[in-house]
Amino acid sequence: HLLDGKIGRKLESQNWEIFRERECTRLVRRRDVAEVFIEISKNTSAIDYPKRIRIETSAANENFLKSKFVGVFDFDKLEFPLILRKWKEGDNIQPLGMTGRKKVSDILISEKVELSQKRKVLVLESNGEIVWVLGMRISEKYKFTEDTSTMWIMTIE
Repeated sequence: HLLDGKIGRKLESQNWEIFRERECTRLVRRRDVAEVFIEISKNTSAIDYPKRIRIETSAANENFLKSKFVGVFDFDKLEFPLILRKWKEGDNIQPLGMTGRKKVSDILISEKVELSQKRKVLVLESNGEIVWVLGMRISEKYKFTEDTSTMWIMTIE
C-alpha cells in the first residue's frame, strides 16, 4: 500500500522508517533525533556540525560567492550570540524579497525537501528571529544592502 500511496507517507516500526518519496521509497534506521543548539559568537570562525561551516566578516563588497550554500548578512543587524538549531513547527521567516512572512514548513514544501530529510534542516536565529533557513532562504530583515558596512558570511562546505 505504501508503494502505491501518496508521496510523503511513511510507515514506522521500532527500528525502521520507510518513506514514500517523489522519486523513490527510502528505508531509514530509526535513531533518536538529537537536538541541535549551537551558540555562535561574533568571533566564531567555523562550526563542524553537521558539515563544516566557515564564518567570516568582511568589509562590504560584491565579491562573494553567490550560492545557496552561502549566507551573506548585514553584520550590524545581527544580535549575538546567534543560534544554530533544527527547525520546528511554527517557525517562520520573512524571505528575501517578500514583505510578508512564510512558514519554514511551506518553504520545505516549495523546495521539495523529502520527508526523510526535513528533520535535518537547520535554521540560524538572531534574538528569536530566523536569519537563514540554511541552504534555502535568507531573511529580508538581515540582508546585505548598499548601506551595509560589514558583511557576515556563512559558507557551508
